[in-house]
Amino acid sequence: MSKKILFALTLMLGISHQTLAGQVYVDHCNGIDVAVNIEVFNGNDRAMWIPYQKAKMSTGDQNRLECAPRSNSCKLRMWPVTSPKEHAKVYSFGHGQHFYFCNMVGNNSLPEILKLRGSCSNAWLCRGEYPPRPIPSTVRDDVPMSQIVSIRSQNYPNMCLKHENYAMHLRPCDANSNDFKFEVKAGLLDSHNKISFESVSHRGFYLRHQNNKLRMDSLANSGDALQLKADASFWAVDSYADSKRFAFRAPFTQNLYIRHKNYQFILDNIQSELDTLDASFDLIVH
Repeated sequence: MSKKILFALTLMLGISHQTLAGQVYVDHCNGIDVAVNIEVFNGNDRAMWIPYQKAKMSTGDQNRLECAPRSNSCKLRMWPVTSPKEHAKVYSFGHGQHFYFCNMVGNNSLPEILKLRGSCSNAWLCRGEYPPRPIPSTVRDDVPMSQIVSIRSQNYPNMCLKHENYAMHLRPCDANSNDFKFEVKAGLLDSHNKISFESVSHRGFYLRHQNNKLRMDSLANSGDALQLKADASFWAVDSYADSKRFAFRAPFTQNLYIRHKNYQFILDNIQSELDTLDASFDLIVH
């Protein structure tokens, strides 16, 4: 056989092999924060189940895995690193497909894999949360814009949000103290559908979250004004506990809401009936 013919055959075989090889795209969405083991198999191999590729993915990772050369599909065997391999789940995929998954607590109280449909948007299921409140296109009509309000708890109706040394606490309401009072402003970021709260006693200071705790900071003296505007802008949505009341959802977070806990104010997700009450508020106009 001539060298030219041999080279041509080699080239053709190489191209054929490339067309038969493929990839799958894998996203580990934000559920329970436990890494996952992945083993990739030939889609037609039912005998040995010996993986030809392995991977470990932490929460939030994205990966592109080689998928079954010389086959139209591949199989992924997956299990959380804290669970025994016997609990692994197996999924079949064609080349070029996307797979979204996360960890949730299974019936045996160990993390298990949950497949998500189409994206990571349903990852709240993995964390055992209530469904996210829809993002409003405009500010609710019943939000008292440009008015002075106190933020009153639903489940402690005689207690309101108060700033003390720039931190936020749940204290007995006092209509005579400006430390309980805020002016409702259009959102410092995205004014069409968010709101912000400016302190009455410290003008120019806004209620914001930082490291999942509520405090207030000066916009004028901020070293990162854009970040403060983002942290100080909230969606006013229907409370889970009572749709006539408000919950305040924080943008740019994993479905977190303002709530009180141990008489302090934090950002948290909503996983129980108590959580729904702790995140439910009235805006009392003065």
